Amino acid sequence: MFHHTATGLTWRQGQEECESLGGYLAEIKTLEQQNFLKSLAMLEETLISPRSWQIGSSDQGHEGRWIWQHSLSEVDYESWVEGQPNSNPDDDCAVMDYDNSYMWSAVRCDDGGIGSPLCMRDVYDSSSSSSPQTSTPSPATTSTTHAKVELIGGDNDRSGNVFAQNREGYFGPVCDDTWGPVEANTVCHQLGFIHGGVATTLSHFGDVDMDFAMDEIICSGFEDELQECEYDTVSDCVGHEAAGVFCHDY
Repeated sequence: MFHHTATGLTWRQGQEECESLGGYLAEIKTLEQQNFLKSLAMLEETLISPRSWQIGSSDQGHEGRWIWQHSLSEVDYESWVEGQPNSNPDDDCAVMDYDNSYMWSAVRCDDGGIGSPLCMRDVYDSSSSSSPQTSTPSPATTSTTHAKVELIGGDNDRSGNVFAQNREGYFGPVCDDTWGPVEANTVCHQLGFIHGGVATTLSHFGDVDMDFAMDEIICSGFEDELQECEYDTVSDCVGHEAAGVFCHDY
Protein backbone atom coordinates (compact mmCIF):
# COMPACT_ATOMS: atom_id res chain seq x y z
CA MET A 1 0.00 0.00 0.00
CA PHE A 2 1.30 3.46 -0.83
CA HIS A 3 -0.10 6.91 -1.46
CA HIS A 4 0.65 9.71 -3.89
CA THR A 5 0.99 13.15 -2.31
CA ALA A 6 -0.12 15.09 -5.39
CA THR A 7 -3.24 17.17 -4.86
CA GLY A 8 -5.71 18.63 -7.32
CA LEU A 9 -5.91 15.46 -9.38
CA THR A 10 -9.15 14.16 -10.80
CA TRP A 11 -10.11 10.60 -9.88
CA ARG A 12 -9.13 9.45 -13.37
CA GLN A 13 -5.73 11.17 -13.08
CA GLY A 14 -5.25 9.50 -9.69
CA GLN A 15 -5.99 6.14 -11.30
CA GLU A 16 -3.39 6.87 -13.99
CA GLU A 17 -0.81 7.91 -11.38
CA CYS A 18 -1.21 4.61 -9.52
CA GLU A 19 -0.91 2.64 -12.75
CA SER A 20 2.24 4.56 -13.74
CA LEU A 21 3.79 3.41 -10.44
CA GLY A 22 2.87 -0.23 -11.06
CA GLY A 23 -0.21 -0.24 -8.87
CA TYR A 24 -3.89 0.68 -8.87
CA LEU A 25 -6.34 2.67 -6.76
CA ALA A 26 -6.87 0.89 -3.44
CA GLU A 27 -9.62 -1.69 -3.09
CA ILE A 28 -11.08 -1.87 0.43
CA LYS A 29 -12.82 -5.18 0.95
CA THR A 30 -13.05 -5.61 4.72
CA LEU A 31 -13.76 -3.55 7.84
CA GLU A 32 -10.22 -4.37 8.97
CA GLN A 33 -8.76 -2.76 5.84
CA GLN A 34 -11.04 0.27 6.21
CA ASN A 35 -9.96 0.80 9.83
CA PHE A 36 -6.31 0.33 8.93
CA LEU A 37 -6.45 2.88 6.09
CA LYS A 38 -8.45 5.29 8.24
CA SER A 39 -5.65 5.12 10.82
CA LEU A 40 -3.08 5.85 8.12
CA ALA A 41 -5.16 8.77 6.85
CA MET A 42 -5.42 10.21 10.36
CA LEU A 43 -1.65 9.90 10.72
CA GLU A 44 -1.23 11.79 7.42
CA GLU A 45 -3.29 14.63 8.90
CA THR A 46 -0.55 15.24 11.46
CA LEU A 47 2.36 14.74 9.04
CA ILE A 48 1.14 16.53 5.90
CA SER A 49 -2.37 17.97 5.84
CA PRO A 50 -5.98 16.77 5.91
CA ARG A 51 -7.13 15.40 2.59
CA SER A 52 -9.54 12.96 1.05
CA TRP A 53 -8.20 9.85 -0.67
CA GLN A 54 -9.31 8.44 -4.00
CA ILE A 55 -10.11 4.71 -3.93
CA GLY A 56 -10.74 2.29 -6.79
CA SER A 57 -14.53 1.94 -6.77
CA SER A 58 -16.78 3.28 -9.52
CA ASP A 59 -20.24 2.74 -11.00
CA GLN A 60 -19.45 4.39 -14.32
CA GLY A 61 -21.05 2.41 -17.14
CA HIS A 62 -23.27 0.48 -14.71
CA GLU A 63 -25.19 3.08 -12.71
CA GLY A 64 -25.85 2.01 -9.13
CA ARG A 65 -23.62 -1.05 -9.36
CA TRP A 66 -20.28 -0.25 -7.72
CA ILE A 67 -17.27 -2.23 -8.93
CA TRP A 68 -13.60 -2.35 -7.91
CA GLN A 69 -12.00 -1.28 -11.15
CA HIS A 70 -8.77 -3.29 -10.92
CA SER A 71 -10.13 -6.66 -9.82
CA LEU A 72 -13.50 -6.08 -11.55
CA SER A 73 -15.22 -7.49 -8.47
CA GLU A 74 -18.45 -6.34 -6.85
CA VAL A 75 -18.21 -3.97 -3.88
CA ASP A 76 -19.45 -6.26 -1.11
CA TYR A 77 -18.05 -4.46 1.94
CA GLU A 78 -19.18 -0.80 2.04
CA SER A 79 -18.34 2.18 4.24
CA TRP A 80 -20.47 4.93 2.70
CA VAL A 81 -21.35 8.19 4.41
CA GLU A 82 -25.05 8.30 5.30
CA GLY A 83 -26.97 9.23 2.15
CA GLN A 84 -24.17 8.04 -0.13
CA PRO A 85 -23.77 6.99 -2.82
CA ASN A 86 -26.15 9.74 -3.89
CA SER A 87 -28.62 9.69 -6.76
CA ASN A 88 -26.61 12.08 -8.94
CA PRO A 89 -25.78 10.05 -12.09
CA ASP A 90 -22.60 12.11 -12.60
CA ASP A 91 -21.05 11.07 -9.27
CA ASP A 92 -19.47 7.82 -10.42
CA CYS A 93 -16.21 7.55 -8.44
CA ALA A 94 -15.41 7.02 -4.74
CA VAL A 95 -13.18 8.76 -2.22
CA MET A 96 -12.45 8.32 1.47
CA ASP A 97 -13.93 11.63 2.56
CA TYR A 98 -11.90 13.66 5.08
CA ASP A 99 -14.95 15.75 6.03
CA ASN A 100 -16.82 12.56 7.02
CA SER A 101 -14.19 10.71 9.07
CA TYR A 102 -12.84 8.93 5.97
CA MET A 103 -16.06 7.17 5.13
CA TRP A 104 -16.81 6.94 1.41
CA SER A 105 -18.45 9.55 -0.77
CA ALA A 106 -19.35 9.51 -4.46
CA VAL A 107 -17.78 12.28 -6.58
CA ARG A 108 -17.44 13.20 -10.25
CA CYS A 109 -14.58 11.27 -11.83
CA ASP A 110 -13.37 14.31 -13.78
CA ASP A 111 -13.53 16.96 -11.06
CA GLY A 112 -10.17 18.20 -9.81
CA GLY A 113 -9.29 18.85 -6.19
CA ILE A 114 -11.15 15.86 -4.73
CA GLY A 115 -8.13 14.39 -2.99
CA SER A 116 -5.02 12.36 -3.64
CA PRO A 117 -4.77 8.80 -4.98
CA LEU A 118 -4.43 5.96 -2.49
CA CYS A 119 -2.59 3.24 -4.38
CA MET A 120 -2.14 -0.49 -3.87
CA ARG A 121 0.41 -2.76 -5.46
CA ASP A 122 0.35 -6.56 -5.76
CA VAL A 123 3.47 -8.40 -4.59
CA TYR A 124 4.73 -11.29 -6.71
CA ASP A 125 7.10 -14.13 -5.94
CA SER A 126 10.40 -13.52 -7.75
CA SER A 127 10.49 -17.21 -8.77
CA SER A 128 7.21 -16.89 -10.65
CA SER A 129 5.96 -13.94 -12.65
CA SER A 130 2.38 -15.17 -12.57
CA SER A 131 1.79 -16.24 -8.98
CA PRO A 132 1.01 -13.75 -6.21
CA GLN A 133 3.38 -14.04 -3.26
CA THR A 134 1.91 -15.37 -0.06
CA SER A 135 3.38 -14.62 3.34
CA THR A 136 3.36 -16.59 6.54
CA PRO A 137 1.41 -14.70 9.23
CA SER A 138 3.65 -13.19 11.87
CA PRO A 139 3.06 -14.15 15.49
CA ALA A 140 1.05 -11.80 17.70
CA THR A 141 3.57 -12.30 20.47
CA THR A 142 7.33 -12.47 20.82
CA SER A 143 8.88 -15.77 21.87
CA THR A 144 11.46 -14.53 24.36
CA THR A 145 10.31 -14.32 27.96
CA HIS A 146 12.32 -11.29 29.06
CA ALA A 147 11.04 -9.18 26.15
CA LYS A 148 7.51 -10.51 25.81
CA VAL A 149 5.08 -8.37 23.80
CA GLU A 150 1.54 -9.23 22.73
CA LEU A 151 -1.24 -7.51 20.79
CA ILE A 152 -4.61 -8.11 22.43
CA GLY A 153 -8.12 -7.19 21.34
CA GLY A 154 -7.51 -6.73 17.61
CA ASP A 155 -9.21 -8.60 14.80
CA ASN A 156 -5.98 -10.31 13.69
CA ASP A 157 -2.36 -10.95 14.62
CA ARG A 158 -1.13 -7.51 13.54
CA SER A 159 -3.39 -5.21 15.56
CA GLY A 160 -4.42 -4.74 19.17
CA ASN A 161 -3.65 -3.04 22.46
CA VAL A 162 0.00 -3.54 23.41
CA PHE A 163 0.82 -5.73 26.42
CA ALA A 164 4.45 -6.11 27.48
CA GLN A 165 6.67 -7.52 30.21
CA ASN A 166 8.58 -4.83 32.09
CA ARG A 167 12.00 -4.92 33.75
CA GLU A 168 10.41 -6.11 37.00
CA GLY A 169 8.93 -9.16 35.32
CA TYR A 170 5.34 -7.92 35.33
CA PHE A 171 3.29 -8.48 32.16
CA GLY A 172 0.47 -6.03 31.49
CA PRO A 173 -0.91 -3.27 29.28
CA VAL A 174 1.12 -0.30 28.05
CA CYS A 175 -0.11 3.24 28.73
CA ASP A 176 -0.59 5.65 25.81
CA ASP A 177 1.21 8.58 27.50
CA THR A 178 3.95 9.69 25.03
CA TRP A 179 2.89 6.84 22.70
CA GLY A 180 3.51 7.64 19.05
CA PRO A 181 4.83 6.42 15.67
CA VAL A 182 8.35 5.58 16.87
CA GLU A 183 7.07 3.43 19.73
CA ALA A 184 4.52 1.73 17.46
CA ASN A 185 7.22 0.94 14.89
CA THR A 186 9.42 -0.54 17.63
CA VAL A 187 6.65 -2.92 18.73
CA CYS A 188 5.78 -3.96 15.18
CA HIS A 189 9.43 -4.58 14.29
CA GLN A 190 9.80 -6.61 17.47
CA LEU A 191 6.85 -8.75 16.34
CA GLY A 192 8.40 -9.30 12.92
CA PHE A 193 6.53 -6.72 10.84
CA ILE A 194 9.42 -5.10 9.01
CA HIS A 195 7.36 -2.20 7.66
CA GLY A 196 6.40 -0.92 11.11
CA GLY A 197 2.93 0.28 12.00
CA VAL A 198 0.55 2.99 13.13
CA ALA A 199 0.01 4.00 16.75
CA THR A 200 -3.41 4.00 18.41
CA THR A 201 -4.36 5.48 21.77
CA LEU A 202 -7.28 5.64 24.20
CA SER A 203 -7.75 1.85 24.32
CA HIS A 204 -8.73 1.68 20.65
CA PHE A 205 -9.15 -2.10 20.94
CA GLY A 206 -11.09 -2.07 24.20
CA ASP A 207 -10.53 -1.02 27.82
CA VAL A 208 -7.86 -2.85 29.81
CA ASP A 209 -7.07 -3.65 33.44
CA MET A 210 -5.69 -0.60 35.23
CA ASP A 211 -2.48 -2.24 36.46
CA PHE A 212 -0.16 -1.04 33.66
CA ALA A 213 3.27 -2.54 33.05
CA MET A 214 4.77 0.48 31.28
CA ASP A 215 4.13 4.22 31.15
CA GLU A 216 5.83 7.27 29.59
CA ILE A 217 7.62 5.13 27.00
CA ILE A 218 10.14 7.01 24.85
CA CYS A 219 11.95 5.16 22.05
CA SER A 220 14.70 6.58 19.86
CA GLY A 221 13.92 4.35 16.88
CA PHE A 222 17.10 2.30 17.16
CA GLU A 223 15.84 -0.23 19.71
CA ASP A 224 15.18 -3.84 18.76
CA GLU A 225 12.66 -4.32 21.56
CA LEU A 226 10.20 -2.10 23.42
CA GLN A 227 11.91 -3.09 26.66
CA GLU A 228 15.06 -1.24 25.51
CA CYS A 229 13.19 2.09 25.42
CA GLU A 230 12.95 4.45 28.36
CA TYR A 231 9.81 3.88 30.44
CA ASP A 232 8.33 4.01 33.93
CA THR A 233 6.92 1.00 35.75
CA VAL A 234 4.68 3.18 37.93
CA SER A 235 1.64 4.50 36.09
CA ASP A 236 -1.25 6.85 36.71
CA CYS A 237 -3.19 5.62 33.67
CA VAL A 238 -6.73 4.25 33.70
CA GLY A 239 -8.41 1.52 31.66
CA HIS A 240 -9.25 3.65 28.61
CA GLU A 241 -5.66 4.85 28.12
CA ALA A 242 -4.04 1.77 26.60
CA ALA A 243 -1.56 2.07 23.74
CA GLY A 244 -2.11 0.02 20.60
CA VAL A 245 -0.90 -0.56 17.05
CA PHE A 246 -1.93 -1.50 13.53
CA CYS A 247 1.17 -3.27 12.13
CA HIS A 248 1.81 -3.18 8.38
CA ASP A 249 2.18 -6.45 6.49
CA TYR A 250 2.61 -4.95 3.04
